[in-house]
Amino acid sequence: MAGTSDEEGRAVEMENRSAIIRGRVSPAPEIPAPDPVGEETRGMVDRISKTLWRGHRRRLEGQIAEYAGILLEIEGRLIRMRGRARRTAGDAQARLASAIEQMESDYRKVAEGWQAILKGLDHTITSGREVAREAINRADAVLAEGSTLLTGPANALRRARVEAAALRKGLKVGFRRGRRLAAVASGRRAARAKP
Repeated sequence: MAGTSDEEGRAVEMENRSAIIRGRVSPAPEIPAPDPVGEETRGMVDRISKTLWRGHRRRLEGQIAEYAGILLEIEGRLIRMRGRARRTAGDAQARLASAIEQMESDYRKVAEGWQAILKGLDHTITSGREVAREAINRADAVLAEGSTLLTGPANALRRARVEAAALRKGLKVGFRRGRRLAAVASGRRAARAKP
């Protein structure tokens, strides 16, 4: 049956073609070409988003997973050291207690540094959202006024590149700020720890 329906379909298609050629049936209306400005804008948006996220997301996820693994590793070693300290006695217990205190101090430093990095990342994301909202609002305003204001796709592409560069710069500044906050926090801890 499938073979007959294919053959019937081909026969109908051939009849339609011959009818169009002879002029008995008008051809199907042509589909209008897409708006060139719209196509270029979509392509520009795709390129910008790919540029912004190319590899950054995976790298950031990997770094977060690595940091979480380090914290879990330190926690695991602390638990083992505490268990060993309970089972030992005398001088060995005192040495383990001091090692545990040092390890807990290091863990707090790492965790506080992690918090500072996350705060910096949050600050960066917040400022990036603000820049993106402003860019979207400006684009909406331009589109609302009419397409006559767009002098050309080159200007739109240039503005988008400038805004993308501003977002990348904001991300770098946020990470730098997070590292600075972590360094300041560790310096304060070191000052408190010294008698």
